[in-house]
Amino acid sequence: METNDNWIFYLRLKKNLPEDYLSMDQHFKTYGRSLIPIGLKALLEATKNKRTIHLLVIIKSYQDYRYYVRRVRKIMKYLMRTQRVHLYVASSFSLANDPLVIKKNYYSFVKLPVRMDRFCEFVSTSIEVRESNLLHWPGGVRPRLSLVG
Repeated sequence: METNDNWIFYLRLKKNLPEDYLSMDQHFKTYGRSLIPIGLKALLEATKNKRTIHLLVIIKSYQDYRYYVRRVRKIMKYLMRTQRVHLYVASSFSLANDPLVIKKNYYSFVKLPVRMDRFCEFVSTSIEVRESNLLHWPGGVRPRLSLVG
């Protein structure tokens, strides 16, 4: 187990971190995870090694929403389609409109307002389920029958 297996990246939509960042980090530490702030350029650098990372985005204001739509949305769709990012979004705006991304289970959405301890618990349990392969089918692949005729 590597040291960055318990990292959850927090996408900064502004230059400064929000006030509730430290409390969220403390909630994640109770589950054995660390919350790491990251900018958009650093996120692109972190995803270059083809390893899937967990990314948390919280959109509280209309300015955050506009920044997300203008600069971040297309990049996130690409990263989710290439299976590099598991995206967890908490917002009062509806953001999911791509059925391919939703179908692959790389996108989780929680509507605001929500208590931070419950949101942190949801994200932590989702990560544990994904990493423990509980969703993986234990059987083999069914054979295909080719019809000759």
